[in-house]
Amino acid sequence: MLTRDAYGHGSVTRQITAIRGAVEPGSSGGPGVDTHGHVRTTVFARRPRETGGYGIPADLVRKVLAQVGSRAVPTTDCAR
Repeated sequence: MLTRDAYGHGSVTRQITAIRGAVEPGSSGGPGVDTHGHVRTTVFARRPRETGGYGIPADLVRKVLAQVGSRAVPTTDCAR
């Protein structure tokens, strides 16, 4: 899917998972779990004024985590 990046610096292509169900403020970074208890996605957004949201597929998250290993990741201020 082609979307804007989180900081308004242009378009990016990303894989996303549509989530059906309650996605509340603060859910970002949390797991999207299926009816069997398996993590299927990492939540990153909710649909404005609607039920549901979007996540990053769990297999993609696992792949990236395996590539970066245990390196420290710098933090930034999200409220710019």
